[in-house]
Amino acid sequence: MGPDTPLISIVTPSKNHGRFVEETIRSVLEQDYPHVEYMVLDGGSKDGTVDVIRRYQDRLAYWVSEPDGGQTDAINKGFARAKGEFLMWLNSDDFLLPGALRAVAEGFSSDPEVGIIHGDAITIDEDGNRRGVTRSGPFTLEGHITGKGPFMVQPSAFMRRKVMESIGPLDASLRYAMDYQVWLLAGYRFKFHYLPKVLSVYRDHPGTKRSEINTRYHEEGKLVMDRLFAQRDLPDSIRRLAPDAYRTAIFYFIVWNGAKGTTDFLKEYWSKAWEDSLLTPSQIEALGAWTSLNGFQRSNQADAIGACLALHRGLAGRFPEAGIADPEAWARKGTADFLLDLAAQQRDRGRRRPALRLLREASRLHAGILLRPQTLGQLVRCLI
Repeated sequence: MGPDTPLISIVTPSKNHGRFVEETIRSVLEQDYPHVEYMVLDGGSKDGTVDVIRRYQDRLAYWVSEPDGGQTDAINKGFARAKGEFLMWLNSDDFLLPGALRAVAEGFSSDPEVGIIHGDAITIDEDGNRRGVTRSGPFTLEGHITGKGPFMVQPSAFMRRKVMESIGPLDASLRYAMDYQVWLLAGYRFKFHYLPKVLSVYRDHPGTKRSEINTRYHEEGKLVMDRLFAQRDLPDSIRRLAPDAYRTAIFYFIVWNGAKGTTDFLKEYWSKAWEDSLLTPSQIEALGAWTSLNGFQRSNQADAIGACLALHRGLAGRFPEAGIADPEAWARKGTADFLLDLAAQQRDRGRRRPALRLLREASRLHAGILLRPQTLGQLVRCLI
């Protein structure tokens, strides 16, 4: 690349990741891309992180270690200082792979209309053992908010400066959904480009926020979605997806985390699924018991499925602009899809009987679900 090589600004927010932060720092400084502005903003670590940072301070554009308002606050402070044409944040337990920055810069240079470039990521555990590769795939806002498309991998995502200038600073009150804020608010304003290349390594370990089980993740996701659908310039084609988007936000949490939670925890979750609750206390009770760690029992299945149907009907009624012609059919199909996801979860945990029961109930609600290859594949795997 020539003398006009664009500057890439990278911000690493850090707090007590002394075990991992050196690998993060070196992964940026050892890139073969010549024009990088790298900043580390530490929140006052007490575990040796600062000693690691000091070893590399001569090669950093800026660093500080002081109490801050958390990860999002640190990212905002770094972006406010950044001078680069392209921006990204890299958490202090993740790291870039060699050649990542050069590949991203070439991708931006090839299409000036692209606002965000994203790629794939390897997942490892806290000891560096490989768990797999997350393939992002081409981004669409429609697929992202309805759960039908691939999801972005944050440490493999880079954006032009104008993206952040358009959507404004990250909401510093967000602990989990700050990247979701970027993808949703930029998703209808800017062009995304998927780079089919592994750009980073994501470390999944007990200290990550992803390992935490609480309702705040859902609450933040819903808050960001509220902001998306409040945008005056949002295309009608996206606005009509509101019922499906909120349905996904509500039910995805249970598929992802529900089986790890207690009955009381899940009753709390279901009571917060909507701010003025579309569920009665008895329906919340039924869903809390049914979706808990020891749930999916015949004794409360009928009441819980009835509550799922009621929640879908309520969502259809809240968004008349979506133009759902047959709310009852939509509710039955949506509930069947939820049961299908739960069946896959149970099958993966070796619980074949509950999985078969869920598949049977899904087909009863929506007969067409049996024609899907996904359903047939699950049924075969449950039987063999």
